[in-house]
Amino acid sequence: RCAGVSFYKIRDGGRSGLWQENHYQDLGLTKRNAGILPVQEWEELTSLFTQSLRGYLEKIFSGEFPIAPRNEQVCTFCAYRSICRREAGQ
Repeated sequence: RCAGVSFYKIRDGGRSGLWQENHYQDLGLTKRNAGILPVQEWEELTSLFTQSLRGYLEKIFSGEFPIAPRNEQVCTFCAYRSICRREAGQ
């Protein structure tokens, strides 16, 4: 069972994420940490994520898998520009 999700930032090595309130101590966090969610809110968020993921997978399995940027103003120098979701200016 998932107790949280996080990632480390390349720029400063800091950690960001969301964690379930009843597991934060097991993860070495304190109440001062941002992103600690009450159990009910965590359950709602993971349910929404599961529904969203299921929707994307259904589209992919039915052959709808467009690889295109959100808009045409993406970076021109990156090897991943054809699948990137980064918009210019961000």
